[in-house]
Amino acid sequence: MTTATKTNAERIQDLLKRGGCKLKNVDAYGSQVVVTARSKAAAAVIVDALTSASFIHRGTVKTVDYAKDRGTGTDPATVVVWRSFFRV
Repeated sequence: MTTATKTNAERIQDLLKRGGCKLKNVDAYGSQVVVTARSKAAAAVIVDALTSASFIHRGTVKTVDYAKDRGTGTDPATVVVWRSFFRV
């Protein structure tokens, strides 16, 4: 698959994997891209990698995702994640 036929999310995933960045998820909504990381440090690395690749950083926010319940009753219902927003 050539770069011209890849979606924005696929382009970002490839770029971040080549740079060794650890991410949880990449979602693209038109020209808006949201990259989810599990820690603030990982989010900072992602922001540095994408801004150097000419993506426009629109902000990073701390939020929560709902965790999967494994039936043990001890797992947390939510996990803290960091979402970084970019414009392509």
